Amino acid sequence: MTSAPRQPLDVWPCLARDREFWLALLAGVVFWAWRWDGTLELSITWPRLLWLALLVPVVEELAFRGGVQGLLADRFPRCWWGQRLSLANLLTSLLFAVAHASIAAHRNGLLVLAPSLAFGYFRDKYQRVTPAILLHGFYNAGFFLIPGG
Repeated sequence: MTSAPRQPLDVWPCLARDREFWLALLAGVVFWAWRWDGTLELSITWPRLLWLALLVPVVEELAFRGGVQGLLADRFPRCWWGQRLSLANLLTSLLFAVAHASIAAHRNGLLVLAPSLAFGYFRDKYQRVTPAILLHGFYNAGFFLIPGG
């Protein structure tokens, strides 16, 4: 007897108890604190923030983690580095970083490689894109709320 496929929100109870996910969220906060220049002036409009923290993460994660990483995971199912890093995640993250570098038109776009590996890790861990979308949205919200983002 087969069980019904899990819905995207079924992952919430697992994420709430996942120490690694909480550490990934904390890493974002630490990065923002390191990057913050001390000003309290909002450097982005609310519509743009909603765009960058909600819509962009959904579209990018569905394309990269749901599409590219999903296809590569079927082709390269093994993990490396203590069973934490899949080749599918590494290749997808490199593509993600190159895409961002080309959009950003400079090497700072490559700074998304580390977060991308985290997004891919949680996609592999839970076999769904929901955790990657949540983490990506959280990272984008903080990054673009900090002046200079």
